[in-house]
Amino acid sequence: MSEPWGSVFLVVAGGWAGVLGFGIVGIALRVKRAGIERAWPALRVWAPWLDLYGTWAGALAVAALALGRVGIGAGWAVAMVSCALGVTAGLYGRAVLMPSLDAAFKRMRAAPDESKWAEEWEFLWRMATAARALSLLLTGVAIACIAPLLW
Repeated sequence: MSEPWGSVFLVVAGGWAGVLGFGIVGIALRVKRAGIERAWPALRVWAPWLDLYGTWAGALAVAALALGRVGIGAGWAVAMVSCALGVTAGLYGRAVLMPSLDAAFKRMRAAPDESKWAEEWEFLWRMATAARALSLLLTGVAIACIAPLLW
């Protein structure tokens, strides 16, 4: 990878991974400490911003990979695919899972005696957490593939 694009990629992807890691841990701690009833109003605003940041950071990482490529090697190709899939997971979390989570939370509060709404919400919550964790994992793979090309 050519300079300065390799450095741009590492900064952007590192920031993406750091924010995702902080967000995953912060969300888990908030839910554990306050409970979902009290934590959800803040999380329904905070989590989509986390996903939006990941989308933009991933797009910048893909752009840096495209602009800085010297040739098409296996490491570069894996990093490109990893970033693209990480952006896709972030978009899925933001555009599909968060609105579904909000609707399920409203149904759960409207009919607290219905356990199926709580089960639906828990399933969607696990899916949203898995989407963020997948983005984090794929970002780590991309960094691991590109870092050796820079030194």
